[in-house]
Parts: sequence; C-alpha cells; structure tokens
Amino acid sequence: MVVHTNKGDVTHNSIKAKTMKTKPSRLHDEIIAYAAELTPTDGEQEQCDKVIELIRKICYETFGTQAQVVPFGSYANGLATSLSDVDIVICGLLWPETPEGFFGDKHVYAIQFLQILEEKLQGTPELQITQMKLIQHAKVPLLKFTTKEGVMVDLSINDDNGPRAARYILEKVRRYPSLRPLALVLKAFLKAYHVSEVQDGGLGGFALANIIVAHIQETMKAGQPTCDLGELLMSFFHRYAHIFNPEEQAVSVFRGGIVGRSWVTNRAHCGKRGKHSRSMKGTVGHQYNPVFGEQWVIENPITGMNVAQGSFNIYLVRELFNGAYWTLHSVMATPQQKTSVSPLGLLFSHVVDS
Repeated sequence: MVVHTNKGDVTHNSIKAKTMKTKPSRLHDEIIAYAAELTPTDGEQEQCDKVIELIRKICYETFGTQAQVVPFGSYANGLATSLSDVDIVICGLLWPETPEGFFGDKHVYAIQFLQILEEKLQGTPELQITQMKLIQHAKVPLLKFTTKEGVMVDLSINDDNGPRAARYILEKVRRYPSLRPLALVLKAFLKAYHVSEVQDGGLGGFALANIIVAHIQETMKAGQPTCDLGELLMSFFHRYAHIFNPEEQAVSVFRGGIVGRSWVTNRAHCGKRGKHSRSMKGTVGHQYNPVFGEQWVIENPITGMNVAQGSFNIYLVRELFNGAYWTLHSVMATPQQKTSVSPLGLLFSHVVDS
C-alpha cells in the first residue's frame, strides 16, 4: 500500500500538540513547519504515480502478470520527501537464496532481466528518461533512472521483503504521530552533511526510521511524553550520541526498542519472520575498529539482518548527533525573548556544499 501525504498532514493536531500541558517549544513549531516544506506536493505525487503505472504496464507486457511491480521504501512507508527516490521492486521473477541478494546464475539472470527492462524503458516516450544507469556489481542489481520531470527511480528484482518492511514502518507511522515529522527533518539533516547514503557509509532511510521508532518506544516506556517534537529531537540526539552503547546494545523495533546486542546476534528469532528468517549474521567477529569505533546493529524487523552493516561511517553520524545535541541544548537554554536565533536553522548552519 502506498500512502499519499500532503503538506496539510503535518500539523499541530497530527502530533497531538493540543494535549500538551505546556506551550510547545519553538523548536517543535520549526520542525512542524520544515516537515511541511519537505512533504511532496500533490503534483509530485501524481508524477510518481504515473511513472509507477508505466513501469507496471511495461513489466506486464514484457514478463507477464507474474511480474508484480511493488513500490517500497519511503514512497510506500509514508516517509518520503520531495527529493526522495522512488524504490520499486519486481517480485515473482527470481527469489534470492539469502536476504543479501543473488549469487551465481541467479545474479546473471537478474542482470539480464534488468537489461531487457532498460531497453524497454528507454524506448517509452511517455517516461522521457534523461539519465539511466545499470548497477551490475551489487548483490541486488539495480537500474537507476531519472525522468524529465525529476522523478528518480531505483528499480530492482527481488523478493517481497522490501514491501513488507515498508508496510511494517507504515504501521509505525500510523501508530506514532511524532515519527513522520521527526524522520523528514532528520533525513534532510543527514543528507545535508552527506551521511544519508549506505553506499557512502552513512545511515540509510530504513535504518534511520528504525532508530527513531526505537527512541519513541524507549521514551514511552520511560513514561515520558513524545508530543513535543523539539524535546523529542533533542533526546534523540542525546540518546544516540551519549547513551546508546553499540558494544553492548542493539536497535530492535521488533523487540521493543533498545535491547542487548546478544539478543540479535546470538539468538534465533521468535515466531515466523519470513522465508529468510534467521539470527543476525555478519556482525560478530569484526565488531570493533579502534579508529572508527563500534559497528551499530540495527535489526531489520522482517529479515533479522543488520541494516547498518554497511554504515562504516557511523562514527561520523554519531559525532554529528553529538554536535547537534549541544547546539540545540545551548540555544534552547536561552529564553526565546532574548534571542531570535532559529534552533533548527543552527543545525544546518555549518553545511558546506560540495
């Protein structure tokens, strides 16, 4: 299921500000306003929908109805910004042996399917593709393209774990009203400092969504309110810069928030978690680097894999969170009538374009 949002969705009512016992912080108001700016417009949503339907039509004509074209990622989980890629997976053609992706002949077949689609898509005048690149070396080959209208698409062939993960996060978006505005602002924040892409060692959108949900879960378990987005953002930075101990702890939304690292590295999952259900792999044995620090473990609630395994620059993310916390702590400690400084603006004030 794809959830369409509009700028009117990000309001004080949507995050229950009216239930606050005190006036919301000025940082809360700024987060609400900035999240509204980041929300895709109706026109942008329509352009994305059009592209998806064209891809679906082409895939049906090329591979038959067994090819199921399904959006996933931020487009499907309600956390898309105006600059987000549209992630699309074609299910029903190949099933990978492991959650990591394809190997051997299946990897070759996945590339061949995408090569066929590459030719078909380029020959579709309605798409007006301006850029296209087939990434073959990845374990899950990827066809990336951009349309004239600016719609950026990442197209892959895989199983349904991506859409299932999107539905899982969507349920959290609906359960926790603070999640969406906080996620939009944090995505923009990480992107501004070039640590938002896993391919660059940063923290990807899915991993970010999981650590935000875990923070909300832990805040609620402590009996603290989550309605003031300013306070929630500051405590988020504080938690992951100063409290979270990656040597001993892991993030597992499935298990309720922050848990012992051994829970997700040494134990089998409880219940049915899908075809590839198994304990965490690839995190034990090379956990600590004295220069870069401890690798984070963020459990994929669907597959059980560590979605932060490729985030080799996580130490930069943590340093960024630390600086953000102290920046906000300093300005928020100053009475509003004595300063005209924008707390949220300060977080982006040191961005250097590259």
